[in-house]
Amino acid sequence: MDYYENLLGLFAGGTAMMIALIVAIIYMVAWWKLFEKAGEAGIASIIPIYNTVVLARIVYGSGWFALLLLLPGIGAVYVPITTFLLMRRFDRSVLFSFLAIWIPFLVLVPAFGDDLYLGPIR
Repeated sequence: MDYYENLLGLFAGGTAMMIALIVAIIYMVAWWKLFEKAGEAGIASIIPIYNTVVLARIVYGSGWFALLLLLPGIGAVYVPITTFLLMRRFDRSVLFSFLAIWIPFLVLVPAFGDDLYLGPIR
C-alpha cells in the first residue's frame, strides 16, 4: 500500500510541477511579446535585473526609475503603480489596468492581443 501512496504523491507533485512550468513558459512568452511591442529586445524580458530597467524605460521613459526598488518599502508601491501604468501604455482602460494589479494573468491580454504601445509617460 505504501508503494501506491508514494507513487500517487509523486504523480501529484510531478503534475503540479508541470503545470507550474507551463504557466512560467506562457508568462515568459507574454513578457517577451510585450517588450517587443514596446520596441525593446524581447530577450531583455528574461534577463534578471536588466528586465526591470527596461520595464522602467518602457513605462516611465527612463531606466533610472528602476533604482527606486532599492529603497526599502518602495517595492510595495512601485510594482502596482508600474503594472497599472504599463497597462495604460498599451491603451487599456483604467478599470482593466486596476484589475491587472490584482489579477496577474491579465498581462497576457495586451501581450497576445492587437494592442499598440503608446510610448512612455510624458
